[in-house]
Amino acid sequence: MATECGDLSKSILEELIEIVEPQAGSRTVEDVRIGLGYTAVLLDSGACGLAYSFRSEAGVTCSLLQEAGTLVGRPASELIHWLLEPNVLRSAVGLATVNALVEPPGSHLVHGDLAEILDVQPDWTVGMVGYFGPVIAKLRERAARVLVFERRVTEEPDVYPDWAAFELLPTCQAVVISATTLINHTFDLLVQAASSARVIAVLGPSAPLVSEPFRRRNVTHVSGVVVRDVGRVLEIVSQAGGTRNFKAAVERVNLVLDRA
Repeated sequence: MATECGDLSKSILEELIEIVEPQAGSRTVEDVRIGLGYTAVLLDSGACGLAYSFRSEAGVTCSLLQEAGTLVGRPASELIHWLLEPNVLRSAVGLATVNALVEPPGSHLVHGDLAEILDVQPDWTVGMVGYFGPVIAKLRERAARVLVFERRVTEEPDVYPDWAAFELLPTCQAVVISATTLINHTFDLLVQAASSARVIAVLGPSAPLVSEPFRRRNVTHVSGVVVRDVGRVLEIVSQAGGTRNFKAAVERVNLVLDRA
């Protein structure tokens, strides 16, 4: 059974911004790519961060971002606050900037795929917010049942609309939450619904590789990426690429956290 979370008077988004603000003060934006699959922000330090692009929710006009053409040269300290914006494109730029500023800790870092390191028992029900096909397949081999919550519902068994997560996550022993929920600002509600789970993981290239804000919410694993080939990643993002395209251009890493 999970322990109760401590004082969470601030949202996780506010806490993430506070963590990177000291590093953001001297950094400026060197490049921004908003692709159909991902958003990338490159800083003058050479660090690059990623965040998912919610293209279906970005809007219907041809000019989706009023500030387009003016982002290069802006201070990172400005763009990190975009994470709080309701506009999903601005929020993605904010999260990508946060991720570019994060320096992954050397300790508690495990390399490889999340599905391979999660301690899932054969009699467990796993809840997954977001559809991660390869991860779902591996977890179904190890767990009694995997429930998937996805906005775009398919006819696949055990795939439910996203709103059903709040009803069914409390029945799950392990929960995997897409890091894209940070962008659409649903993470705090979802992790609260999953608070009784023994294992809670945050997954995806959008995931900030920081410990404390997640540990205080009883998260046990944060599974993200470190960009290794910046030029290649920017090229892929610009050409509507996604997670499967990144391959050797990023390194998949996992923070394994102790419970708060």
